[in-house]
Amino acid sequence: MSGVNTSPRRTEGATLFVVVLVVLFLLTALMAITAQFTLAARRSTADQENTLRAQYAAESTIARAQAQMNMLGQILNYSLVNGTQYGFSIPSGTNSDTIAAHIKNLCGIASGASLPLANATAPICGSTAVSSNMLAGITDTAALDTRLSLFTAVDPASGAPYVADAALAAAGGPAAGSSLATKQAFWRRMFGGNTATNLGTSINGLNTQGTVGAVITSVYRLTGDGYQVRFRVPEVNVRAQGTASTRALKVSPQATEYALYIGRPPLAKYALFTNHHFSDANAEKSNSRITFTSNTTFTGPVHTNQQFNFQGNPTFAGPVSSAGCVAGGITTDSSGNASCLATVNGSAGTQQGAYFFGSRFVASNSSTLQNPDGSAITNPTYSYNGSTSSPQFNYIQPTTTDPLLGGSPKPIDWGAGFQQLPPNSNDQASMAKAGGLYINSSVTNMSLAVGTSGAINGMQLISYTKSNGTTVNLAINSSGAVLIRNSSNVYVAAAQVASGEWVAAAGATGVVANSFNGVVYVNTTSGTGIADLNGPARTGSSTSTSTSSNTAPSIASFMKMNITSNASIAITSDIRYQDPPCTDAGVCSNQGAQNVLGIYSSTGDVTLGTGSILPPQSVSIQAVLMASQGKVTVNNYDTIANRGNVQLMGGIIENYYGAFGTVGTKTTGYGRNFVYDPRTAKGVLPPGFPTTQNWLSNFASSTGESKIRLGNGAQIQQSNSQYKNNTGNQ
Repeated sequence: MSGVNTSPRRTEGATLFVVVLVVLFLLTALMAITAQFTLAARRSTADQENTLRAQYAAESTIARAQAQMNMLGQILNYSLVNGTQYGFSIPSGTNSDTIAAHIKNLCGIASGASLPLANATAPICGSTAVSSNMLAGITDTAALDTRLSLFTAVDPASGAPYVADAALAAAGGPAAGSSLATKQAFWRRMFGGNTATNLGTSINGLNTQGTVGAVITSVYRLTGDGYQVRFRVPEVNVRAQGTASTRALKVSPQATEYALYIGRPPLAKYALFTNHHFSDANAEKSNSRITFTSNTTFTGPVHTNQQFNFQGNPTFAGPVSSAGCVAGGITTDSSGNASCLATVNGSAGTQQGAYFFGSRFVASNSSTLQNPDGSAITNPTYSYNGSTSSPQFNYIQPTTTDPLLGGSPKPIDWGAGFQQLPPNSNDQASMAKAGGLYINSSVTNMSLAVGTSGAINGMQLISYTKSNGTTVNLAINSSGAVLIRNSSNVYVAAAQVASGEWVAAAGATGVVANSFNGVVYVNTTSGTGIADLNGPARTGSSTSTSTSSNTAPSIASFMKMNITSNASIAITSDIRYQDPPCTDAGVCSNQGAQNVLGIYSSTGDVTLGTGSILPPQSVSIQAVLMASQGKVTVNNYDTIANRGNVQLMGGIIENYYGAFGTVGTKTTGYGRNFVYDPRTAKGVLPPGFPTTQNWLSNFASSTGESKIRLGNGAQIQQSNSQYKNNTGNQ
C-alpha cells in the first residue's frame, strides 16, 4: 500500500468544498429568484397605481357627465321658491302665436306656414324612433340658436326670460346677467346634438375624452296650445388615457326618452268654472253669494277665482279649488290681464277658505275647514243657528299626472292660483280663417244636424243665415271635406276663400283651405252674434223630455266643433250628440265617443232662449258652454213658467254665475240636472276651445322621474374596462 495516501482528512476537505459550492450556488439562485419576485412586485404595484389613477379619472369624467344632466333636469323642472322662479316657465299671458313661432323654429317650419293640427300619435316634426336626432347635421351656430329659441326666449311684454337667470345660475349654468350669446352657447351644448359638452380635460396627468348632451327626437302638438318636446340622452362613453394606462367606461341613461310639456290647461275640463262667484256685479257689491246646497252635485272639476259658499251637504266627486279673491277683489289692467287685488278696503284681497251660510267665513287652516294635502279627504262640518253644513269632498287624487290637464290636482285646494279667462277670442278667429268657418256678420239662425239621405247621408250639416238674409248650407264628411249646396239644391265640392267663408270650389279664388278644422267664428260689431242656435226639433207623441229616440242628433259622431262669437249666443232647442258618451241617466260608459261641441261667447252671454223663443221643456244640451266676460244663463229666468230641468252633458265656464231659475214660493225658469262629460278630462276637447291664460310646463322621463339619471343611480355601469402595463401586455 506504499505510495497511496488514504487519509480521511483529505476526503473531508473535498466534501466541504463541494458543500460550499452548492450553498453558494443555492444562495445565488435564491438571490436571483428573490430579485425577480421583487421586480415583479414593484411592477405590479406600479401597474395597479396607474390603473387606479385611470379608473379615478374615468369615473370623475362620468361624474361630470351626470352633473351636466342633473343641471339640465333641474332647469327643465319648474318650481317657485319664496317668490323666485326656478326652471323653465312661460310667463302668464304669453300669446299663443309667440309660442307657436318658437315651435316652428324648433321644427324648422317656415314662419308663414301653419302648424299641423293636434295629434297625440304623430309628431309635427321629428321621428317616432327614439334613436333619431332632429337637429342632426346642423353645425351652423346661428341656425342652431334659431332652432333652440324656445329656451333663450324673453317675454316681450314683461322682459322675463322663459328660463330665469336665477334658475340657470342655481343649477350651475351661466351666471346671472350673462349675455344672450353665452346662454345660446349653453343651450347648444345641452341640446345642439352636434355640439354636445366636451368632457375632455386632464386629471392626474391623464387625458380624458368623451361628450354628453341631449338629442331632440320629435315635437308633438297635443292641443291647440299644448306641445311636447321629446329628447333622449345618448350613451356616454369616456376614456382616460396616459402613457402607462388606459381606462374606458360607458354609461347609459336609465330612461329611454324624456319629454318637456308646455301648454295651457284647457278650460273645457271643468264641470264648473266661475271667475266671480256671484250672479252679477250688483250681487257682488251687496255680498249676495251663490250658495251650494244639498241639491248640488258635481262629478267633475270645480273652480272659482273667489270663494265658495256652502249650506247643507253639497257633493263633489271631482277636485275643488278656489283662488280666494274677496268680493270686489278682482282687477283687470289696461292690457286685459286679470288678477286678485293685494288689498280691498284696507283688508287682504285674498282669503283662503270658504263661506258657510252666506256670512260665516272659515279660514282654510282652521280646525273646521282643513286643507288636505292629497293623502286624505276631509269633509268639514260647520254649524250655525241650529243648522249644520257638511260638504262632501269625495274625489280621490290619482297617482299619475296628466300634463295636458295641468298635472294631478289636489282633492281640495283653497289656495289655488288665479286662473285668468281669455280676454278675447282672437285665437278662435284665426283658426276659423285657416280652415274653419269665419262669418263676418251677425247670424240670425244657425242650424246643426246630421245628414240622413243621398250624398250627404251621415255628414255634418251646418246651415246659417246672415243678417243680410243670405243662407248658406254646408255639409262636412268625416275626412273634413266640405260640400256646399248650390242654387240647384245640389251639394258640390267647396273651398274656403280669404274671407273665411266657403264657396263652390269650381269658382273659388284665393283659396286658403279645403279641409274643415271644426272652428266656427261669428264676428259682429253690434248686437247678438248668433240669435238662434238650434238643432232638429223633437218628434213623436211624447216630447216633454228629449231622448235619443225622439230627438235627432245635431253633432255627427265624428265631429269635433267649436262655435264661437265675439257677441252673445242664444240656444233655442235641444242640441245632442249622435254618439253620446253618457246616457240621459248619467251613466258614462261610452267614453270612446269622439263627437264634442264647444259654444263660446268672448264678450257676451250664452243664453238659453231669446226674446219670445223659449227652449223646449227639459231642454237637452250636450256641449261645453263658456262666456268669458258674461255668463251662461236662461233668458227671462225669473218670469217664465217652470220648464223642468236643463239636461246638460258637459260643463260651464263663466265670468259670473248665471241664473237658470228661481225656487221657493215663486218657481220659474229651469232647474239644473248636469252630467259632467268625463272625456274632457282625458283630452277629448272642442278644437280651439279657450285655455287658461297661465302656461304650464312639466318635465318627466319615460320612467316617470323628473331627473335624468345615468346608469343605476349613483352606481356607474362599466364595460370595456382595460389597462395596459408599460410592456404592452394586457
